[in-house]
Amino acid sequence: MTRNIFDKNFLRGVSVAAIILLPFLLRKNSLKYGLIAYLLNAITNGWLDQYLVNHKKLEYPIRFMPKLFQKNVAFDYLLYPTASVFLNNVTEKDGGAMTFIKVIGLILGIFTVEVWAAQKTKLIKWKNGWNWYHTIISLAIKSLLNIWAVRIIKKFSF
Repeated sequence: MTRNIFDKNFLRGVSVAAIILLPFLLRKNSLKYGLIAYLLNAITNGWLDQYLVNHKKLEYPIRFMPKLFQKNVAFDYLLYPTASVFLNNVTEKDGGAMTFIKVIGLILGIFTVEVWAAQKTKLIKWKNGWNWYHTIISLAIKSLLNIWAVRIIKKFSF
């Protein structure tokens, strides 16, 4: 029971941290594009995570609103979208190579926490062939596509 309390408090703590950081990341001069990055990431996270949960690749034994969602609402709609806004901000003026390096750096940080969570908590379980490299590859591709989409929207917006 104590383990579950720690897991729930950890999930709450990182969620509160993301909520506190988000207004600072949504800078006034890029609020529109920050919101686009956030919403694009959150929507695609929800779809992809639901697919992975339905196909029994991932399981989240401890999560917010377990009676409503099988997916990890905190990661899908709060933590990773906040990281996506951060990535869009720090790669705004970078070329392809530097953007890739920064994405990999952040993804390795997220991945480290996910590996720890998979091994030491009941927040996530990798199942049925889902491995660590699937996480790195999918997060990197998704982050790069998100940055690319926001850049295209910026290029063609008025």
